[in-house]
Amino acid sequence: MRRIKNLFCLLNLFCFYQAVSAQEVLDRIVAVVDDKIILQSELNQFSYQMAFQLSIDPRRDQEKFAALEKEALNNLVTQKVLLTKAQEDSITVDDRQVEQLLDERIKGMVDQLGSEEKVEEYFGQSLRKIR
Repeated sequence: MRRIKNLFCLLNLFCFYQAVSAQEVLDRIVAVVDDKIILQSELNQFSYQMAFQLSIDPRRDQEKFAALEKEALNNLVTQKVLLTKAQEDSITVDDRQVEQLLDERIKGMVDQLGSEEKVEEYFGQSLRKIR
């Protein structure tokens, strides 16, 4: 009976280990500014947007894209620093202004690529997620 208990415990431990080791990392933190974080997914999206605006193909020109990713991270850190400072200074931005700016940027990307579907294909995600 004791061997069966030991075998059962060992089997449970093995199954638990398999479940834990099979977990996939969905996102990770690449930078922290004050109490704000920058996620890998945020960096990826911003990098692809910059590459799009500069007509850099990440698949063909990997060296330029790698340099662009570093620049994108610096820009995101700067944005977070400015956001923190703005919050300290109690500067507010109207939601309507933010929505208008997002709409203008997305419209520009659609105009440049030709359709919303092509924008979604380029970024590998829906327009809703891009927003």
